[in-house]
Amino acid sequence: MNHLDLEEPPACTMVAGQQGNPTQTSKVPCMTGCGWECDKRLWRTLLAGCGLILVFAQFIMSVLMLVKSYENSAKLEAAELDYSTMKANVSRDLLKVQSNHNEIKQILESEMATFHASFDSLIMCPVGWKACAVKCYFFSSVQKTWESAKVDCDRRGSHLVAVESQEEQMFLAQNLNGQVHWIGLRYSAQNGTWQWVNGAPLGVRYWRPGEPNNAKEGENCAEMEPTTSWNDDDCSQNHHWICEKRLF
Repeated sequence: MNHLDLEEPPACTMVAGQQGNPTQTSKVPCMTGCGWECDKRLWRTLLAGCGLILVFAQFIMSVLMLVKSYENSAKLEAAELDYSTMKANVSRDLLKVQSNHNEIKQILESEMATFHASFDSLIMCPVGWKACAVKCYFFSSVQKTWESAKVDCDRRGSHLVAVESQEEQMFLAQNLNGQVHWIGLRYSAQNGTWQWVNGAPLGVRYWRPGEPNNAKEGENCAEMEPTTSWNDDDCSQNHHWICEKRLF
């Protein structure tokens, strides 16, 4: 019968000594391992440690997120406060602008009223004359030839009217009272053109269609008809006339 040789675990040398005694050594069995149970305990310990680390990391992350959320909330509140302040300032400025606008409007209206009153006081046409813009107009109640009408206007410190705008034409037409009136436009045989007596250029023209045509020969003077159109006529004819002079 064979016997299995069982080896004892290797012995480890232990050094022991006491004060005053020589060093003594003794041999005790060495523990080389604890088997599968020891490994399981080791892994459990490592897993528990890792779990604790993860829990701690999650806790730190939660704290950081909470701090970040608090910071964002604080920034949002500050932004809302700034917006409210800015809105209040804008509203205050708008009210101030509106108030200033109303004050300026009142001042302008007052100044315009004063200006119109002053301007109206300047437009003091002689008795029997009519004012329009910065001119005074005299509409005769009798009739004369074109030359006699021109002389009468000269005597009044004015001249036969020279129509320089559509507004002036319309004003004159409204005061004709259905009568033909001489105006200050005459044909110059020397220049071959129609010219105003005051030397103004012949700009706007309101001739009746087909006029001037010198139908009766010698129709060298212009008249304004009740239809507001112009017509050339014999200067020796008797018509009402219109004188004109500027205020300033």
